Amino acid sequence: MTSWGHDPVGVSHSALDPAALLKAREGRRSLVLSSREDQILALVYDGLSDKEIATRLTISPRTVRTHMEKVFRKWGVRNRYVAARMWVHVHQA
Repeated sequence: MTSWGHDPVGVSHSALDPAALLKAREGRRSLVLSSREDQILALVYDGLSDKEIATRLTISPRTVRTHMEKVFRKWGVRNRYVAARMWVHVHQA
């Protein structure tokens, strides 16, 4: 959470319940992220674009997108904002 009261990815805390989303998906697929997926989600949460993440990690923007697509499939989400909220929930637990 930033000092101005909202998440860097622009999703309010009340916009979704990450715990409920994770619980609903537990039996259907592996929720475990690779270390690179975890790294990328941390940077997504910080508000970085795919290009900025790629530069920081010295990989291509396409590789960033591929990792994000894997996260979407694992967690059953459709966008980076929901994935980032779920990621921060997991790391606060």
